[in-house]
Amino acid sequence: MGWMVNNQRMGEGKTVIKNSGQGVGMRKQQRGYTVWIVLLVLFVLVVAAWQYNRVQTRSRLLAQQATEARAAQQRQEAERLALERRIAEQKQQADVLAASQRAIDEVLMRWDDAKKVAHTSGRIALPAPVGVLQAIRRDAEQLTVAPCMDPAKKQLVASMEHTIKGFLVFMQNDLKLGEVLAQADFEDAAKQMVAFAESRRACQN
Repeated sequence: MGWMVNNQRMGEGKTVIKNSGQGVGMRKQQRGYTVWIVLLVLFVLVVAAWQYNRVQTRSRLLAQQATEARAAQQRQEAERLALERRIAEQKQQADVLAASQRAIDEVLMRWDDAKKVAHTSGRIALPAPVGVLQAIRRDAEQLTVAPCMDPAKKQLVASMEHTIKGFLVFMQNDLKLGEVLAQADFEDAAKQMVAFAESRRACQN
């Protein structure tokens, strides 16, 4: 009887030990699952962070490329507008220069004709041709020319003034004295006309 009780107790002890061992094994298994779950979550977080950083980097790169493309396009547009302005300015300058040349040619034609008349007129008949020369000189002074033609215009007007002065000196002095005194003004007029021609060629070039 006592032997049976002892065996029963021993069996119960073994059952308790067995159940306890099973509990420990289950807890170890659960801890193993927990570790794997934590590792999996960390892996997912790392991958997600890497993907997010990759997307952000690509977005910044695309934004930078778009900014650089806009800047390049703006530079190209600015260069195009600047080129168009230069072309327009050059055309305008060419048009102004051409108009200046035509106006000066017209004045010169009238001047040469009037000067020929004055040179072939006697002293008494000179007032009328000289009056025409003075009117042409005033027209020359009123000419609007291209900036590069300003020196030429001033030299042309100076030549005209010396020519007119020479005729006035000739009119005011009788005999050969008038011719001698007027010669200096005519020579100055010729020098100014040569300077005018040189300045005009320089402007055309």
